[in-house]
Amino acid sequence: MGHRMSDKTYTADDLGKEVTLNIDGVALQDVVVEVALPGRGSIIGPTFVCAHIFARLTMMASMMQASEHANKERDDWSDEMA
Repeated sequence: MGHRMSDKTYTADDLGKEVTLNIDGVALQDVVVEVALPGRGSIIGPTFVCAHIFARLTMMASMMQASEHANKERDDWSDEMA
């Protein structure tokens, strides 16, 4: 079962406003903030949503490195089995 936070696009005009998010039926009071992203500009939205996006974006480089390592390990294992 997925959850829906909001379809709203937040702008600088919304900064500081209090909002209510509905996450899996739970009401969460939050505030609209602007968060700078490393090398990617910034995002504007509720703190909870920005934290989620920030975590995903900042973990991409680590994910790609881990994937590359896993592929190499798999390829090395396949070569040993041949």
